[in-house]
Amino acid sequence: MDSMTPPPTAHHIAVPGGEAYIWQLPHGVVVQKAKGVLSIALAQCFGDFYQPILTPGASVRIFDDFELLHHYTRDAREYLTELTLERLYAIESIHFLLSSKFMALGVGAFKHAIGDEFVRVYFERESFVRSYERALGRLGP
Repeated sequence: MDSMTPPPTAHHIAVPGGEAYIWQLPHGVVVQKAKGVLSIALAQCFGDFYQPILTPGASVRIFDDFELLHHYTRDAREYLTELTLERLYAIESIHFLLSSKFMALGVGAFKHAIGDEFVRVYFERESFVRSYERALGRLGP
């Protein structure tokens, strides 16, 4: 089984044009996996999941498997940027796996808004999964 396969307990949303999963693992790791269009509905699913997690004293590493996302809406990008800025104190890093040039442009704007030091972007799955496995303590430093 792919180490990025959502478990049965993952939060899930499917709407016309897009689908997303989000779940939490040990070591402060959260995984978001989405395909299609990142709409406001998908973004709000992520936001709802984070409300009880991104709290003072938390240190969360987020892994966004967005390899199958090809587009996002402006509302979704603005909502997630605002949420991230509000809760940045609880975020150690955000890792994005992308294949779409359009998504890369959106993530570039996101990085500019929240700070480059928090965001890592991957265009190759193997490196992304290695970072994910390292965060879970399955690989050495």
